Amino acid sequence: MRVMVTYASRHGSTAKMAERIAADLTAALVRMLCVRP
Repeated sequence: MRVMVTYASRHGSTAKMAERIAADLTAALVRMLCVRP
């Protein structure tokens, strides 16, 4: 997680990257919850 933040800060637009990462994590969580009975 820290690596992604460092990468985002180096390439600017940290907020946008954080939003995308959060969205990806949320989607992954939803998928895991949906897959489990």
